Amino acid sequence: MVGAVNDAGVTAEVVARIGDRIASIPVILAASATLSRLVSNVPFVALYLPALEAAAGDREALMVLAAGSTLAGNLTLVGAASNVIVVDNAERRFGERVRFWEFARSALR
Repeated sequence: MVGAVNDAGVTAEVVARIGDRIASIPVILAASATLSRLVSNVPFVALYLPALEAAAGDREALMVLAAGSTLAGNLTLVGAASNVIVVDNAERRFGERVRFWEFARSALR
């Protein structure tokens, strides 16, 4: 899916619209906080890396991307694959069902 999005020119279009600001810390953090909650953090990073490379992002930009996407990915159930695995395991082992909004509320505490 990530390859198809990239091949469709989405990354190039985003870079064209946002320009070099895509490598700025505030933009990386805002994108991470928003998009890592909607899609898992791994596909988000896979899509953002080519944009960051096109904008000549430096080492600091890469570190901010890693930190931002990791933290934001843990705010929702589907934001990180590890969240889904743990919740699925809890349901199978203990019969505990964790709903999406319940997880989100606990992540924000």
